[in-house]
Amino acid sequence: MPNATTTFDYGSELRGNGEMSLENILFGSTVFAPTRDYPHTMHNATTSFDYGSELRGNGEISLENIIFGSTVFALATVGIFLGVLNLYFIRTVKIFHCAFGWFWASRTVGEMFLEAVNAVYTGPVSALKRNSYGIIAYTWFCGFLIVPFFFVIPCSAVGYSPQQYTYVFVKCFAGQERDFTYSAFQNVIMVSTLIILVHQNYRNVPAHKRSGMHKALNIMEVISLILTHIANPLSLIVFNPEIRRRLFGKAYSDEVHSITNQNKSAPNSMTHRTATSRDDDGTAQK
Repeated sequence: MPNATTTFDYGSELRGNGEMSLENILFGSTVFAPTRDYPHTMHNATTSFDYGSELRGNGEISLENIIFGSTVFALATVGIFLGVLNLYFIRTVKIFHCAFGWFWASRTVGEMFLEAVNAVYTGPVSALKRNSYGIIAYTWFCGFLIVPFFFVIPCSAVGYSPQQYTYVFVKCFAGQERDFTYSAFQNVIMVSTLIILVHQNYRNVPAHKRSGMHKALNIMEVISLILTHIANPLSLIVFNPEIRRRLFGKAYSDEVHSITNQNKSAPNSMTHRTATSRDDDGTAQK
């Protein structure tokens, strides 16, 4: 709890101490210094460079492109629908009016934006192979749309501290203890991102060296990511009896719950809960 005798200065973690030192100058200069062009990244001066060519199609339509693009569009649309359904249940079911509900809602919103990109851009561009820069405008739009939510959801702002030389959470009140589980979760995300970057670096091979395995891995990566975003909101529906009761009715939910209890009970157990063993008021018959 905050001490009443001390004044709280919001955002003080993001300010410097006003003193210059050799250590600060060396660190700041290192961060500011541009990266060096290594020999293997230098382009050939005799070839023309077309910025953004990696993001454009070849202008040719094939059956393979149509199948992949249609699959991505269909799965992404299902993911968006399940995400909207999750947000509705988080809003209406009281059991989710807690920290877990906030976390699940924020993750669902992020997954919905990604699936919107797959449905609006990735799927159609893969099917039609059109030369489009629309993803740039869409990315900027989503950036301006998502960033304000960091200020709407309380105590979620992160900023760079020039005194600690790292990114820190900004306290919302004096004496607030930092939850280091956020840092652990953030570390997992950063390690996963590093693995993806290394994988992408070695996978970005020239066109004349690509094999069918590279294309298969790329397709599986995109499809598996979309299926993950479908499984996340679907798990909230399948494994929650209150939501099942809202969608499929009370009898179906009680029957599923009865089967689950029977599987957990001993073979000689006489307990047998079914939908037909209940009165209209919900009391079990003897």
